[in-house]
Amino acid sequence: MGKVLQEGQFYGETKKKCKLPGMVLTETIHPPRFRTSWHSHEDAYLCLVLNGSYTEVCGVKTHACNTFTLAFHPPGEMHYQSFHDAEVRSFNVELGSSSIARIREYSDVLDRAPHLQGGIFAMLAMRLYSEFRHLDGVSPLAIEGLLLELIAAVSRRTAGNFRSKSDTWLRQADDLLRARFSESLSLSEIAQQLGVHPVHLARGFRRCFGFTVGEYVRQLRVDFARRALSEGNAPLRDVALDAGFFDQSHFCRVFRRFIGMTPQEYRSLMSPLSAQHPESGEAHKAGNRKLN
Repeated sequence: MGKVLQEGQFYGETKKKCKLPGMVLTETIHPPRFRTSWHSHEDAYLCLVLNGSYTEVCGVKTHACNTFTLAFHPPGEMHYQSFHDAEVRSFNVELGSSSIARIREYSDVLDRAPHLQGGIFAMLAMRLYSEFRHLDGVSPLAIEGLLLELIAAVSRRTAGNFRSKSDTWLRQADDLLRARFSESLSLSEIAQQLGVHPVHLARGFRRCFGFTVGEYVRQLRVDFARRALSEGNAPLRDVALDAGFFDQSHFCRVFRRFIGMTPQEYRSLMSPLSAQHPESGEAHKAGNRKLN
């Protein structure tokens, strides 16, 4: 029988914690090559991987959790994590019983426990994280709204939105946009390649994904830029052009709208953790292995 972690309790070092009505938000850091024991959490929680990677075993399922993975865990789920060769930083949102009951009236996403990579889900979670980092008088309201928006987006995406074989063209549309997001494609061009009418494309795409083709392309461009900012040192102008934005100014406006911070702020936040934490060596690793 594994250990049951109580509210606000996680393995590793707790960098910051905030308790709000119906939820607890915690930022944690884990040292390289650390492995937790089998455990569960008293409350349901979702976890966004901010930096690094690890393998997570949940019952009989194994998940690869990389930077920008968003994982949902129902209350009482037994799991353990094996962290890879770099320090890992995560943002966790625990949901109390009242919040869980409210969500379950409309969605079973907490029980399905999806693991999602990047896209609009990570962007909404990053906006949540930005509010958490810059708390003010209205942050509780903003955080609750973003959390519900995130859960709604995940619920729609994981509930089987492709409702018939005739909707397979929507998968093809998704593949096409992911491959060519940096190009200036028109709705008519996309529809022609898919063999559907532009109006049918627009309506079907919004019904399936919850946003327009244009909004989806912006999400893909921001997602590409976010990876480029966290993994390299290319000038912002080059990142903007590679992602398909008109110029750096346009890129900065769209990025801030989606992520909740400027590209430069994001790059500074996602810089190597070793530069942000002067501690090093075995003493630092040992200090991180405690339960908070």
